[in-house]
Amino acid sequence: MKIALLTLAVLTACASELVIDVQAAQDGASNAPSAAPESVREALAVVLKPVLALLYIIALPLALAALVWALCVFAPVQALVLGLLLLMPAIGRLLRQRAARP
Repeated sequence: MKIALLTLAVLTACASELVIDVQAAQDGASNAPSAAPESVREALAVVLKPVLALLYIIALPLALAALVWALCVFAPVQALVLGLLLLMPAIGRLLRQRAARP
């Protein structure tokens, strides 16, 4: 399961970088983008864009939930510490805002 999640994360990052790079190249071009993709790279970016959107909406939250479940089941103390570490910056920000109020 760990290898599958790592593979999913790496493929998502690579696909996302490809889509962002193609969009940046199209934005930087002086002429308007044509209706048909000009290269295999652009065609791949057109295909990957909706797949990435679906992946960000469905698969990544499920992977995060599986990670949280695994931490809570197999390492509850580490899960509690991780939760507290993630809450510390928010709590500090709230305390600074309250201290700044008159």
